[in-house]
Amino acid sequence: MAMWIFREPDTRFFMAEQLAQVAALFEGILPAGADHPGASDVDAAEYLNRLLAMDASTYYEIPAWQKLYAEALPALEAASVSLFGSGLAALKANEMHALLERLSQGTLTGMPAEMDSKKLFATLRSHCIEGCFADPRWGGNANKVMWRWFGYLEPAQDFSRS
Repeated sequence: MAMWIFREPDTRFFMAEQLAQVAALFEGILPAGADHPGASDVDAAEYLNRLLAMDASTYYEIPAWQKLYAEALPALEAASVSLFGSGLAALKANEMHALLERLSQGTLTGMPAEMDSKKLFATLRSHCIEGCFADPRWGGNANKVMWRWFGYLEPAQDFSRS
């Protein structure tokens, strides 16, 4: 019988600036509120950072995702600067919402013609949700914050921002 063994990657995929961009995008997808955690509260971007540091022997889609993020982040950064005058990590919540809405509809200007914006948004959204709700061993859902707030494996706990 095959058994899964957790293997933390030896390195991370993103440079610091790229990780900040992913964190901003994820927070735009699953924003925090006064009474509920968001993607930044659970370090969802770190989940993706660790996942993409692995290879196809871990999961067959990882090489395609590595290529996608390597191409998408510079394009999204340029679109952000063009639309709002600042990079992804510096966008206000309403600006990030507008950028993500255009991306999800395939109407974000400045994206490479060969890039499927709707598919990119779907991938970002999926990775954000995974990073928020996955087992903390994989790098996201830090301290099981999302599980505790949602009531998974134990009674639900209120969330409050310190």
